Amino acid sequence: MVTTFSVADVGKTVCTADGIEIGRVARVEGGEAYVTAREGLVDHYGSLLAPCHRSSRHYCLNGERVGEVTEEEIRLSVTVEELSFE
Repeated sequence: MVTTFSVADVGKTVCTADGIEIGRVARVEGGEAYVTAREGLVDHYGSLLAPCHRSSRHYCLNGERVGEVTEEEIRLSVTVEELSFE
């Protein structure tokens, strides 16, 4: 199931299934969440985040990989080792 995001998700922490913080939701447009990646994450792991602009630090969160959304965080269904940039 694909998660659809709302403005209520702005500011939430995005974590992997194993609890590693990968960033925060910066904005939501058309049901898609754009995340500001944690410093250095892109260089070392990659992500389930697809770059929306090459010069931007905001990445579109893949709603198919979301495991759970709470009041404070969005937890992905994958671990940090399973992250990959697309």
